Amino acid sequence: MYIKIVKNIKRYHNIFHYRKECVATESLIKNTYLTKEYYDKNKKKKIDLFDFVPPENFVSSYFEKLDKCYSNPRSILRLYKDYIEKEDYPNYNWLIRCFCQLANIFGFNSFWSVKDKEAIHELKLFKYLVYDLIEKKEKIKARHCPRLLYAMCCLDYRCYFLLPTILEITEMNIEKYRFPTLCMISFCLSYLGLTNQSVQFGCENYLSRNYNLIIKILNNLYERREEGKIDSTNFCWSLLSFVMVINNMYEYPSKENSFLPEILKNACNSLTKENIPESGWVQYFLYMTLYCCDVEKPSNELQIKESIPYYIQEYLHLKWLDNILITAQNQGSEKMQLEMENIINKLQLKDFFINLSVGRKIDEQHCFFTSHFYKPLNLCIEYDYFHPIGQNRPLVSGIISLKNRIFKKLNFNVVNIHKCYWDPLNDDQKEAQLIKIIETFQQKQDPKTKMESKELYEEKYFDSNILHLKHKRVKFHTWPPENITI
Repeated sequence: MYIKIVKNIKRYHNIFHYRKECVATESLIKNTYLTKEYYDKNKKKKIDLFDFVPPENFVSSYFEKLDKCYSNPRSILRLYKDYIEKEDYPNYNWLIRCFCQLANIFGFNSFWSVKDKEAIHELKLFKYLVYDLIEKKEKIKARHCPRLLYAMCCLDYRCYFLLPTILEITEMNIEKYRFPTLCMISFCLSYLGLTNQSVQFGCENYLSRNYNLIIKILNNLYERREEGKIDSTNFCWSLLSFVMVINNMYEYPSKENSFLPEILKNACNSLTKENIPESGWVQYFLYMTLYCCDVEKPSNELQIKESIPYYIQEYLHLKWLDNILITAQNQGSEKMQLEMENIINKLQLKDFFINLSVGRKIDEQHCFFTSHFYKPLNLCIEYDYFHPIGQNRPLVSGIISLKNRIFKKLNFNVVNIHKCYWDPLNDDQKEAQLIKIIETFQQKQDPKTKMESKELYEEKYFDSNILHLKHKRVKFHTWPPENITI
């Protein structure tokens, strides 16, 4: 018998251990639930992977499921995820319906805050949904355009990859849309910042053609105004009046024959003291039109104010703060606004106010809120959280552009902070931006010039045929009150 001696046996100290481990693993696998013997032994049923039978009409079934998810954004996005996992080529009509139904949850009558809308923008499923819409944008039809524009407004989401296609189709079909539809399209475009100006989408090296659809839509509405008297409601006319204000078109089409007074008369048609509380957004649009006209003072100011009956003006003034303005304002705060508030607290800056109402000294009640107000410098800070119209090409929304115009008329300084420039900054850089803003306006506001400057809207210098909101809040027995100059 020969015995072979292994040299350097210390190097092989685990040789038997490895072999034993393999045997143990093999015996362990035989007793696991992964084997057929386990199922036979415990009499358990196997899961049939092909037990799910697709419905006869697959797309229709998902339309029905979508109808049931009308109030929960999470359910809609989960349904979208389930749909794209089972369908390689999603139905484009279903995708548009899904996007619009998600947007309706965040509509103008909802209580979702701007911060909630911004949170939706960051979700992967939302980005996938928008990408699916962009990928097949050639399938967009004329009937889709108004709904997509309204959905973008509800979500405060401006997708510059989709907008050129939507604007092209809308421009080709202006004559085919009904009067109320064109009123809503004009509002959506104005709200998204596509006001009466030429706009190009895309990067600087690859720009689209110029778009200015507002003026074309208004021309069409002006020509079809008699048709609109039959086909439109008070809401449509009041919405159109607010569109004219946002675009600073009080004197359209001419000073001698302006369209806005006629719009306001149609908006007030059939409104009585009994039914005006039930008119909803009509009250907000009418009062904002009156106030902006009173501040900006177009040449047809008197005609605009006289086109709204006095009993309606009385009701709007008395109910503005308690019943109209509160429900019309966005609820909660914005993400950039809260970040700026944290910076202000960190720097221990005083006399900074968040969501403050601003106006003239003669105003008994205000109509506009500024996101942040710095009292020592009369500085209003607004936050443009809309997506740019190209890479690093911001464009403020229509509401912010209106605020900028009104605030400057009221002798306030205005600063707009754009999301596309703000988000890439770190905390130190954001603090430096705020300090730079304050230093810039401190240099502009020299003490000598401050003493010499006169306020534009002091009561003693105020000159107008009609002093809107001049009276005090009292119980009126007759209208107009005696202390309003007519």
